[in-house]
Parts: sequence; structure tokens; C-alpha cells
Amino acid sequence: KTHISKKYPQSPFDIECILDSEKKYIEVKSTGGEKKVFYMSKGERKFMDMYKQRYLLVLVTNVKSKHKKYSVYERKEIMNSSKMEQECQSIKFIVKE
Repeated sequence: KTHISKKYPQSPFDIECILDSEKKYIEVKSTGGEKKVFYMSKGERKFMDMYKQRYLLVLVTNVKSKHKKYSVYERKEIMNSSKMEQECQSIKFIVKE
């Protein structure tokens, strides 16, 4: 795995890795509370749409707590289970379970 955003801060994803012999692009989002809400820039959204089958989003909740939780989503799960709003050039996703 390679931590791309460390080397290239403007990258539309954070980590590049090989899973099951396929290159995957992983974006990591976090929130301080339990609500599964995150913002995605237009560039991140465009990248996610371009690499649909290779894109994964890891959402970490309670990031400031000792009891962090994380969930992994594919693009289709993000788009099918979320509400989208345009806000200041970003997209707000709320994961409904």
C-alpha cells in the first residue's frame, strides 16, 4: 500500500493498494461523533465516478475517542444509501443504515 495523499496532498484519494490482485483507491473520511456524515469535494466525487469498481471509502467515526469505529463502502453503496446536497463546492453525504 502507498499513502498517496501524504506525498500529494491534492490527490483525490488517500491510499493506493492491491486487494485480490486488483489496484484499489481508498479515500478515508472521519468524524468526531457517531453520525456518519462526511464531505466530498467535486474532484473526489469525479475520481470516485471514474474508478467505480476500484474505489473504496473508509469512514471512521468517533475519531477523537478511544472507541473508534470504521465502515468500508463501495461507490454503489455510497450512492444508493446516501442523500446528497450541494454545499460550497462540496457534496454532503449522510449514510442511512
